[in-house]
Amino acid sequence: MTRDERINSALLPILEKMREHGATDEMCKMYDNGFHVGAMWADAHPHGISVEDELPKDDVYVATIDKFGLQEVRYYFRGKWYSSFGNEYGSITHWMPLPQPPKRKAMKGNDKIKVVKETIDWEMRRFEIAKAVLSNPAFIRTDEYEGISAFHVDYSVKTAIKVADTLIKKLKGGEE
Repeated sequence: MTRDERINSALLPILEKMREHGATDEMCKMYDNGFHVGAMWADAHPHGISVEDELPKDDVYVATIDKFGLQEVRYYFRGKWYSSFGNEYGSITHWMPLPQPPKRKAMKGNDKIKVVKETIDWEMRRFEIAKAVLSNPAFIRTDEYEGISAFHVDYSVKTAIKVADTLIKKLKGGEE
């Protein structure tokens, strides 16, 4: 099996799971691209940097591997490793710097608003809002009958979508 075939075979189940959970083709493509960029970066830095050879600068997040093979982003500060939750962690063997975020040119006033409106994935935003609404008990319709609670899926989902659509219309500048 070639390296690309191994990468794709590792990626395929992840993409299938994402689609099962409502991810759009665009989201899957972005994840796919990121996965391949990460694989290329890993090729260029195959084993990371041993903590015996060098430690990162203080006050920085880096990708780490511990003595158990667990790979995670951790924080290095004053000679100690911390999880993203602030818990001290001591069995790191290798680390790598994280890639820099993309640079953006400075914009002024209405240009910022225009770019934000153009770059928002409204379908994804709709999904996120509807999901948040469904997690709020105030929007869930249930009926009690002889001690058994019945969840009305159709009603609750339609309500969540209506709320999401109304909010998005307002966010886009429309009146509701």
